[in-house]
Amino acid sequence: MTVTESEEIPPRAERAAQCLERVRELLLRIRAAREVRLEGINGVAPRHRHSAVNLVDYTAVRSEDVRDLQIQLAGLGVSSLGRMESGVAEHLTAVARTLAAVAGLPDPQLPDLDPGLLPGEDLRPGPVTLARNTVRLVGQAPEGRATRIMVTMPSEAAQDPALVSRMVAAGTDVARINCAHDGPQEWSSMIEHLRAAASDLGTDVRIAMDLAGPKVRTGPVEPGPRVEKIKPERDATGHVIRPARLWLGAQHSEDVPAVAVAPEQWLAERTVGERLQLRDARDSGRTLRVVETHDDAVLVEFSKTVYFATGLVLRTRDGSEATLGELPETEQYLRVATGDTLRLLNSTEPVQVGGPSPVRIGCTLPEAFQDAAAGQRVWLDDGKIGGVIRHVHAGHMDVEITHASPAGSKLKAEKGINFPDTDLRIPALTAKDREDLAFVVQHADIVNMSFVRSAQDVADLLAELQALGADSVDITLKIETVGGFEHLPMVLLEAMRWQDSGVMIARGDLAVETGFERMAEVQQEILWLCEAAHVPVIWATQVLETLAKKGLPSRAEITDAAQGQQAECVMLNKGPFVVEAIRTLSSVLERMSGHASKKTDLLRRLNAWEDFVRGPAPERAVCRARGLCALGVRGARARAPPRALCHSESDVLGLGRRAAPIRLEEWTQMRVNPLNKAFDEHGQPSPGVEKFLNHALRVQRPWVVKMIKHMRRQHPDETPAQLAKRARKLYVRSVTAGGGAVGATAAIPGIGTLTSFGLSSVAVTGYLEATALYAQAVAELHGVEPKDEDQNRTMVMALMLGDDGQALMGQLLTSSSTSKSISNKWGLMMGKSGSNAKFFDVGRSIRSMFVKRFIARQSGAMLGRALPFGIGAFVGGGANLAMARQVIKSADEASGEFPEQFPPNLTLGDRAEAFEGGTTASQQEALETATTGRE
Repeated sequence: MTVTESEEIPPRAERAAQCLERVRELLLRIRAAREVRLEGINGVAPRHRHSAVNLVDYTAVRSEDVRDLQIQLAGLGVSSLGRMESGVAEHLTAVARTLAAVAGLPDPQLPDLDPGLLPGEDLRPGPVTLARNTVRLVGQAPEGRATRIMVTMPSEAAQDPALVSRMVAAGTDVARINCAHDGPQEWSSMIEHLRAAASDLGTDVRIAMDLAGPKVRTGPVEPGPRVEKIKPERDATGHVIRPARLWLGAQHSEDVPAVAVAPEQWLAERTVGERLQLRDARDSGRTLRVVETHDDAVLVEFSKTVYFATGLVLRTRDGSEATLGELPETEQYLRVATGDTLRLLNSTEPVQVGGPSPVRIGCTLPEAFQDAAAGQRVWLDDGKIGGVIRHVHAGHMDVEITHASPAGSKLKAEKGINFPDTDLRIPALTAKDREDLAFVVQHADIVNMSFVRSAQDVADLLAELQALGADSVDITLKIETVGGFEHLPMVLLEAMRWQDSGVMIARGDLAVETGFERMAEVQQEILWLCEAAHVPVIWATQVLETLAKKGLPSRAEITDAAQGQQAECVMLNKGPFVVEAIRTLSSVLERMSGHASKKTDLLRRLNAWEDFVRGPAPERAVCRARGLCALGVRGARARAPPRALCHSESDVLGLGRRAAPIRLEEWTQMRVNPLNKAFDEHGQPSPGVEKFLNHALRVQRPWVVKMIKHMRRQHPDETPAQLAKRARKLYVRSVTAGGGAVGATAAIPGIGTLTSFGLSSVAVTGYLEATALYAQAVAELHGVEPKDEDQNRTMVMALMLGDDGQALMGQLLTSSSTSKSISNKWGLMMGKSGSNAKFFDVGRSIRSMFVKRFIARQSGAMLGRALPFGIGAFVGGGANLAMARQVIKSADEASGEFPEQFPPNLTLGDRAEAFEGGTTASQQEALETATTGRE
């Protein structure tokens, strides 16, 4: 019931009683539905009986419009049935008893729901059952995320085990092999490489193989000439900014095309810088310059567009010649526009471009010409072209185009055709599928069935598997048609006869069939129904497709990928950048695991709005530059997230687990009267300032050592001085980019980006830590091995003080560095046993000068800019650059010449240190892994 403004709202108890009657009616409907489907319930595998009953219960409730009841329940503060999928009857029973209590009634008499459940039946909670079924189908979830990742294997995986290994290492949990492509030999190689990679990496990768199903595609188009156009890249004014490249002979890189050349010996005789002459297919003279040579190939580049064709002659200045080999035929296409008639032919003969009107192309499914009727819709090429059937004949059907690009749409061969309004009387299991099944059951863990539209399709598959003795092979049913969606409850009930099954939402074809405007609704309904059946779901088709194919994702794709956490598995398709797509998807799913589970939003602690609930605090303004940190991204936990100011000992400053907190009152006192509060009665920095400096200038030496070793591997021929130059450039870049908010880890030699660490962009940021890490890197390259963190902090402060700091540094003892050429000024980092007292005195002097210069000046404003609380700084890029130049100048003057050899502690081992981090549960754990090397 809906209450209008003019109506009097009944008392709470009365409304609760009315809602209780509605819930009783729903329970009665559930009982009736169980009786209707009792035979189907009894036919499922014993351990799926409770799931089958809950599936029937859910469909019974969803056959009623309960939206009004939901609103009334929410108004009473009672569960509104929005999350009842995993246990419908139990949920309704609990709601009924709650309503009775609200209405002041005794424990309600509810319908007996026994039909369908037997004594002693497995009644474990629905989420537990779903989790168990998911593990059985797609394996254990990796650490850090609950949603698995399925990846389609490209054809290259059959010949490239290294690619397969990278895909598995990036986060592949299930590998999908499409039987519509390649053949048994290639499939066997892919599986062999997958098993080997999983074994080497100590992980488990399930193998899923797609049966092709009936193909409804456009027929062939006559190919064009064997010509390939290759052109350089030009700017807006037409000037060449990147010459075109071509491999003559074997292809040594995937991003550059190749053309065969005969004789092959001619290639081996070419030299770098040599110029080759050619008259292209248009008879235009062209010059190709040799830039790289191999025994079997030559890489050439050119600055003008060239049309290469089979049989063209290449000539050198000395008169030797070679001939271009066979080029592939050019793919042709037809063009159709809105209002045109497209004639679909009951034939697979190639059609000619520019042939007779109307435009015509073949259809690979003869049954379509028997079942289709005038007025029904047709979609082609994943919904890019749409139309309505006007006439159907035995040999062709005419389709009026109603949907196409304004300039006309291209229609090529082998593009999908969908008949969403037509009941195609074809089996989902084709003769080829039955043939492929013999291979699949011997090598795969899961068989994916395409084009599922009815329970009979599932029954056919199960019968075939039983005939092959493949009871241990799991099944996944691809829902890609309107019929499959409409019959999904019966499809699921039939699938429960098998031990383990899942559902794949093939969103590409399904969107075409249902209409894009309904796709969001349909995919959600499938997710909810499968949750009620405790059946795992695979979220498939076009996930991060732009990233996988072009290397950069769109914002919409990231949002779509995040929605995939509602499913138990998300599928990626193949592409040149599939490894990066796997990493990105894994990261997105890991982050989303802390925000939502199925339909339930998880409300972790959110720090971004802390000022709103605790009152404004201007002192916390320095945290604004670290807004992402306030949001706690990268899995930040509710306990002690990164903060800038602390109200209690439990509010820890920064990311370090053992960092000492700075209390708000301490900073307030320093701000009110910095000259009095920054120093004690002896003229030394106050405890509050000491505590701040001890944290803010902390240097992680193991981290720096690992980074330098990593850089050595990246640039094995460079000297310590050359690596220091790289460190200097990265340091300046990191503290000036974006106003100084770029992470300090970008300044570590050989890394340059936070992505390399597997940490979030807020893990370690700011000018001050970048300075500390840069100074530490320079010291390590000189062979200085500091004994404690206090020496590191003193060194950094001295470098920031410039000439005055250097003068104090010069008073320290000569270091016992492993490098003999090091300046005496670096003695501050050594701490000989006989010099500790003197070191402490000078270090204290440097610290005192540092505090006076940066705190006392401008009533502490300079400290607010140069040394913000936490380890993040948000200083203007210009100010940062000036300070960075002072640090570099001081470091150069203090260090002297770099040694010719690397110190012993930077000797490379047998194995490279890993800094990609993998999946971690929180920022703290990620940081500890990167800095200590301990998992």
